[in-house]
Amino acid sequence: MISGLDGLDKLKEIGAQKIHEKTHITREHIEAILHNSFDGMNKIQFSGFLSILEREYDVNLSDVKIKGLEYYLNLGGKMPRNSSVFIETRTKTKKTPYIIMALLVIIIVAFFILNERFFENDMEKVQDIDNENIENTKSNILPEPILDTKKEIFNSEENLSTIKIEQTPQDINVSLEKEKIQEKEKVQEKVQPNKQIKLEESTINSFKIIPNKRLWMSYRDLKEDKLYEKTFLGELSLDPKKDWLLNLGHGNTKFELDGENLDFSSVRNMKFLYKNHTLKEISSTEFKQILKDHKW
Repeated sequence: MISGLDGLDKLKEIGAQKIHEKTHITREHIEAILHNSFDGMNKIQFSGFLSILEREYDVNLSDVKIKGLEYYLNLGGKMPRNSSVFIETRTKTKKTPYIIMALLVIIIVAFFILNERFFENDMEKVQDIDNENIENTKSNILPEPILDTKKEIFNSEENLSTIKIEQTPQDINVSLEKEKIQEKEKVQEKVQPNKQIKLEESTINSFKIIPNKRLWMSYRDLKEDKLYEKTFLGELSLDPKKDWLLNLGHGNTKFELDGENLDFSSVRNMKFLYKNHTLKEISSTEFKQILKDHKW
């Protein structure tokens, strides 16, 4: 059996797609395990996926398991005392599909029963309509309103023509001058924002990451499309002129941008985007959207 980091390196060489085809574990969960990112799964899923990978590829992933369990302990979870807990959860998950199927059958049967009753009531109402009432409604329909509407349309057209004739050349000149003034104001409003953006441009000379405890981090250079990984305690400096995509194992970290500090104190996995001299926290959905054109 291949142990330690060698086992993890072996899985990385095989690739997430081939592992997915063999084990049927989702590609997203495989990539998360290969890069020590555990926020997309719970502790039971994590343990089950590790055991499948160790069995199928004859590798020892104890280092990954230690990191994962430490992450779930920081979230407030507790390790199971024995394997029976994991077996019980599996039996419960096997029962839940049958319960859901039974509920769906009951709902479908009830829907058809109510639908049939509703349809029968509608048919009875239709049969109760008297033929004499239908003939009376037909006789009450008169064509006179149609002639009145034609007259009204004709009168409205005459009114519009008189209104157009009543407009003087002076009124037309005044409206044209107002339109020219409004166009000039719109052009001035479009030019002013560009000047403000140029004045607000700034340059950051230093970009540092300072974790409060040992931190695993992956960071991608978006300009050169290069991926790096590092586990460290202390200080890590990145080129502030580049754009970076950051994935942190925990959020108990401080960022320093030209002497200005941004402090975070979260135990969960956090993701950041540093672009155009601006650092901001992003969600897992935004992180995946940025990675659409990149491969880990």
